Amino acid sequence: MSTEKNLAIVKHILEEFARTGDTQPLFDVIADDAVFVLAIPRDLPLARVHRGKDGLRAYFERARELMELLESRVHGYLADDCRVVVLGDERYRARSTGIVYATEWVLRFDFAGDKIVRMHSFEDLTGLVEAAP
Repeated sequence: MSTEKNLAIVKHILEEFARTGDTQPLFDVIADDAVFVLAIPRDLPLARVHRGKDGLRAYFERARELMELLESRVHGYLADDCRVVVLGDERYRARSTGIVYATEWVLRFDFAGDKIVRMHSFEDLTGLVEAAP
């Protein structure tokens, strides 16, 4: 797939998620055996590796139990024929305490053909750990 198509796919995924919280655009293009890796604090009650669509669904369900997304912004994209890297930031509210915190993130999407086969999230979620009761 071309750099432009991969970039358009990722932009659509992130725009819909930021606007509505909908993850379906991601599930429409993710490979059945895709891997999602999170570089997050060890104390966070989220698994660091999620495999396949079921694993990714479980991640989103657990993340929504822990936090409410208040704002998500993209600051830039880097892309080539098989990879899109996105820079952004978000604000969350910890559901357990109501504490609001902000984080910067980097997301890497790896493509094989027209499918996302791997995602890697680099995000400082220390605020969520600190907000835990």
